[in-house]
Amino acid sequence: MYMMKRRSGLSTIKFVKNNKKKVFIVVISLTICIMCMYIVNFMLQSIKESGKPICENIPRKVIYARLSNKTLGISTQGMTEEEATEAIRNKREEFIKKLESVDSIRNVYYTQCLNGVIRNVVGEYWYNQPLLDVEEIPDYLDFIGAKLISGRLPQTDGEIVLDSVVMKNNGYQVGDYYLKDVWDEGFKIVGELESDSYALCGTANGFMNSGWYFVIEHDGSIQDIDKVLEKIGVNTCEDDVIEDAIHVKQDYDREVGNIIDSIVDYMFLGVAILVAFAILILFISFIRERQNELCLYRSIGFSRGDIYILMMKELGFMFGLSVVLSVIATYGMMVFMKAVMFVPRGLICAYYYPDSIIAIIAMLVLILGILQLPVIYTISRIRTVDKMED
Repeated sequence: MYMMKRRSGLSTIKFVKNNKKKVFIVVISLTICIMCMYIVNFMLQSIKESGKPICENIPRKVIYARLSNKTLGISTQGMTEEEATEAIRNKREEFIKKLESVDSIRNVYYTQCLNGVIRNVVGEYWYNQPLLDVEEIPDYLDFIGAKLISGRLPQTDGEIVLDSVVMKNNGYQVGDYYLKDVWDEGFKIVGELESDSYALCGTANGFMNSGWYFVIEHDGSIQDIDKVLEKIGVNTCEDDVIEDAIHVKQDYDREVGNIIDSIVDYMFLGVAILVAFAILILFISFIRERQNELCLYRSIGFSRGDIYILMMKELGFMFGLSVVLSVIATYGMMVFMKAVMFVPRGLICAYYYPDSIIAIIAMLVLILGILQLPVIYTISRIRTVDKMED
């Protein structure tokens, strides 16, 4: 009975009550660090989230290919300009017929394209979209699942319809000129679309474009167009530009995804080192101030194991409270940022990132592991009061 009462005296709550200021400093420091790490990750990952429609949804139905004369087997050596133009046109028509003979391919256009653009928190995405004949536009929009929600479809040269998210992102309204700083008044927005792929479609205005491409509509089964081209006797080379699921994902990972992941990894590592060092210094000062208190516990019969458990409970309380507060504060901040920064700009974001949560947990475990060193060292040097007097 006496032993139970004596053990109950080692109370974590008493420590918190007697050291409110110190506990507050540790808890707030950890809370702010965890919150900042996840919020920065949240903002960076939103760049990847906003790129998903370009990387995943567009190639799922439409592939863009700009092929060189070498790939198409075109040789104009010794030809006049008229003969060369005719030979190139014939080869392209022949290539289109071969592609359209593939079961998984619905339709192929060779046409001018125009860049769509999504402006993110950091940087921007550019992607190709087709400029078609007026009579081709309704069928194309129906195929990609884009619906006209305001305005009208293009009826004359230099008119486009644009996805509502892209319009919101760039601050456009129906009647505005698209990318006026690039094309002046070359393309007028006459309609607003609802789609899952940042859709843009319209009519050409002379030869104002971002390039000529084969626009390949397919049933969603083609991930790598190179394999399809090989079957019809066409081998691509390094001069070609291919925008299918495989190539777009590779380009995206190289130019965006891998860079963001590296930034997040280095950020987490740097913060973990700084926080671990700061908490270690702070905790060592705590222990030094409590030396007499710990010696007293040892003198009245508590074992070193009891004292170790007490100190671990104290650490667990501070870390646990920090996690709870950081979860609440971080979620609130993300909801606020989404409403203020992301939704008004048509950007996509997500709240839940398992890899980042695991990384933060690993950081906390690492810090707890490092703090074992001063705890164990201090406990090993604890002496009873009578030995201190001697």
